[in-house]
Parts: sequence; structure tokens; C-alpha cells
Amino acid sequence: MIDVGIVGVGTYLPEKTMKAAEIARLTNGVWSEDAVINKLGIKQRYLPGPDDGTQEMGAKAALKCLENTGVDPKEIDVILCIGEEWKEYPLTTSACYIQDRIGATNAWGIDVQNRCCTCVSAMKIAADMLRADDEINTIMICGGYRNGDFVDFTDKDMSMMYNLSAGGGAIILKKNYGKNLLLGSKIMSDGASIKAGIEEQRNINIQTNPDQPEVIFAQINSTTATELASQVQLVKDCDVVIIAGNQTYFQAAYTAMQTANVRKPVITSYVNIAPATVPNEATSAEASDIYGGAWVIIDDSADERQKADLLRFIAICDWGVEKGIISRSTADSYLISAYAMSSFIALDVFMTGIDRLADKEITREAFLEAMESAPINVPISGGVNYANGQRIGLDGMSFVKYVRPTEAGAAASTGTFVNVVGMQSIDQILGELDDAE
Repeated sequence: MIDVGIVGVGTYLPEKTMKAAEIARLTNGVWSEDAVINKLGIKQRYLPGPDDGTQEMGAKAALKCLENTGVDPKEIDVILCIGEEWKEYPLTTSACYIQDRIGATNAWGIDVQNRCCTCVSAMKIAADMLRADDEINTIMICGGYRNGDFVDFTDKDMSMMYNLSAGGGAIILKKNYGKNLLLGSKIMSDGASIKAGIEEQRNINIQTNPDQPEVIFAQINSTTATELASQVQLVKDCDVVIIAGNQTYFQAAYTAMQTANVRKPVITSYVNIAPATVPNEATSAEASDIYGGAWVIIDDSADERQKADLLRFIAICDWGVEKGIISRSTADSYLISAYAMSSFIALDVFMTGIDRLADKEITREAFLEAMESAPINVPISGGVNYANGQRIGLDGMSFVKYVRPTEAGAAASTGTFVNVVGMQSIDQILGELDDAE
């Protein structure tokens, strides 16, 4: 019987690390440093540098593996890349990228992805190929990993992922090697746990099309000025900076930009479209302009229905002030906050279903039937439609700009937001582009 043996391995680890104390701090007190070390078993995790994409880290590990084993790269017949879905050059095959980097000119390669089972899957595939194909004698398994980019330390439910580090690994397998034998494998996946098609893609230094803008990615791993200073420098030559993070990280990153005199227009997410989220540094006339998307109407561009919704929202805020639930200043900030309006919207949509039930018994089945009976107008926004088996959500957003309190038209002492582009769907935007051409 043909045996398959492991010739050797190679690894690559970035220089920068995050200690357990920093992990604990980022959890906002949910996990102490002692708990991170002794319960989660994490003393440190490795952080990717600006050039540490999954493909490049896989190549560095592969080169180390060749050095450790003394194998000539021209001996390699097949490269199986285990770098998962994230990669810095999204339209390439990572195995082919690594093949070229290490000089494996006689090899061909394919990418393997099977979540946490990827390496084991690749080892089984390699063993089966070595046993089945007389022309294949040496296979390299290699790849890089940086899914730690997607870990939100403020989410306690992600604690099992706090240990995710960046790095690369490589293994060389040979036919009839006679030692370090690969005996067998058993693999099972849980497809129900995969949110296929909705995971976000993060890339570094992407240039997929020379006619398209270059995209530079920098992961915000901290809110401290010293940690952010180097990351800010990565985007100093960009024309526009997108800060995708919650209020805490947005404020820290924006402030770091102003401190470093990186005064570029900033686009942020809808959760930050609220004057209370805007750092004090933004009120300066020299500070970076702030833009963002909002799926609600937050100024006087609303139509008659939306204006009526705004009046209801204002009335609720006024009621909260009268009852001593919120202060006047808080209520005023809610009126120009896309994020604050979300609870009002969610409750209104829920109550639409309750109202449709009328005198019927309130059950899950009856509520779903009521929600699916007809389209629903969403307050201060567009509409959703669950009727006739449809699942049509909000398809429109507005593009807004922060207006400083010293500028004409600012209605609040902390500034406000106004529409630059009114509520539009992607179909409307594409239609306008077609008309312009």
C-alpha cells in the first residue's frame, strides 16, 4: 500500500502582537486580563501588518517550509492553498500566487476552503491524490489566515474567537516517505452555521482593475492614540477615508486623523449619523468633513407621509421630556440622529402587525400572516413588503453631511446633519448614471 508522510512544516507570524491586557480592555470590562489568560487561554494574538495578506503570509510560510525541509520547489507537483476566502487579490487563485512566489514552476494548484476543517480537508485531498495519481509525488499545503480582522471584542458572544491570530502555515507531503505517516481522516461540516453571501470582504492594497480606485485597508484594533497613529499613516495619501466602526472606534479613528493632520473627507456608517457621535475635533472649520449613509429622513426633505411620521417621533420625544425620561437636550439630539430613530421605526413596524390583528388572538402564526398580508410603510423612510411570498426590504438610502454649529443653517449647538443626496435606491442611482452617459 502507498503511504503518505509529512516531510516537514513551515510557519510565518507577524511581528506585532496584542497582549491579553489589551484584549480585556477592548471587551469594555466583560473579560478581565486574568480571565482572558486563564479561562480563554490567550496570552497574546498576532496582528497582521500592512503587507500581511493571506496569500503573502502563505507564501512566506511556504518558503520557510522549503528551507526547513530542503525540498527543491521544482519537486512540488501540486499546491493546495488553505487560505480561506479572504485574500488581498480577490480574483486570483491563491495557490497559483504562492506557486509563483516560491518558484514551484512544475506545480499546479487549487484553493481549498472548508472553514475550520480546511487544513484537514486539504490533507485528505492530498493523500488521496498521492495514492491515486502515479504522476504526483510531492504536494505542498499552505496558506495564510487573518479572520481575526472580523472579531468584535465588544461582542461577548464572540469570545470563542478572541484568540484568532494572523499568520501562515505550510506542510509538505510525499508519497512513500516512510515516516510521519498520515493515517486517515474524518471530516464533517455544519452548513447551517454558515451565513453564505453576507460575510463582509476586507482587502488590503487591492488593485483589481487599473481603471478603478485603489483601496487600502487598515484594521482598527485599538482606540488608543499610539496604536492608531501608525494606521492613520496608511491612509494619508487617500482621497477619501471610510471609517466602518461603532461610535467608540469612529471617534477614536477620526480624532487620530485630525491629530496627525490627515484631513481627508470621511464617510461613516449610519450608526454614527448623530451629532452626539461626532468628536469635538470635527467642529473646527479645518477638520475633515464627515459624510454617511442614512436609511431615514433626518431633515426637511421628507414627503408628506414622512413629515407626519417625523411629527409623531417629535411628539414621542416631547412626551419623554415631560415624563422626565430623557432631557430636552437628549430629545433634541434624537431628532437629528439616524441611529436614535431606529427603535421608533422598529416599534412602529411591529405595531402595524398588531393593529392588523384587530380582535384576533395574538399568536406567532397570526402575527406573521398579518405582516405578510400587505406592504408596510416604514416611518421616516421607505417601505417593506412581505406579501405574496416576497421579501422586499428597504431599498433606499440618503447620503448626508455633518454641518458644524458655526456654519449657516446649523440648528443645534453640536451641529446637525443634512441631506446631500435624498432617499434613493441603487436602481435610481444606476438609472441616473445611465441617463448621464
